[in-house]
Amino acid sequence: MKEIRSGEWSPGLTQGEKETLFTIANETLRWCVNGRKGAFDPAAYELTEKLKVPMATFVTLKIGGRLRGCIGSLTPAAPLFESVHDNTINAALNDYRFRPVQPDELPRIEIHIS
Repeated sequence: MKEIRSGEWSPGLTQGEKETLFTIANETLRWCVNGRKGAFDPAAYELTEKLKVPMATFVTLKIGGRLRGCIGSLTPAAPLFESVHDNTINAALNDYRFRPVQPDELPRIEIHIS
């Protein structure tokens, strides 16, 4: 997957916190598209207090600049890290406008978080 950094970061995240969210999104995307083997383990990530605050997020997937999936939440129902995880899964598999993301698409997918 291409490393794309986008989105407005209103919560005042550090570069390290942003990197953690993009790592979660990238690993979640590979995990859900490749059959969901194992479980999401938040303990595998350095979760700061800011990443545990409930927050609304959107995860947008693109290929070649074209929309491939986008799902988000308008209300802060889950911790920031969990919201990114859940919305990555939904953008990849549950955006009704697109078929689920396939493994052969992963190298071309750009992930945007806002």
